[in-house]
Amino acid sequence: MANRQKIQALYWLKAGLSPSLTDVAERLGVHRITVNRWLKQYCVGGLPALLKIGKSTGRPRVIPQAVIAGLSEKLREESCEFKSYK
Repeated sequence: MANRQKIQALYWLKAGLSPSLTDVAERLGVHRITVNRWLKQYCVGGLPALLKIGKSTGRPRVIPQAVIAGLSEKLREESCEFKSYK
């Protein structure tokens, strides 16, 4: 979905259908800085750079993997009270 938003932002700006980055950001539901970052990517590397999907380097999970595994196992049990969470 992000690539679609990037292409849409580029189209609106190049076609003159949107007067500013702020307007594009509001129409797409993203922050103005995000649109600015997309345009910098486009200026530096063209369309391939704009559409490149990078790997997130976000912070590590707060819930340890062992706890997640335990919860998954519990949800697989027939006696589980939270069947809707499967």
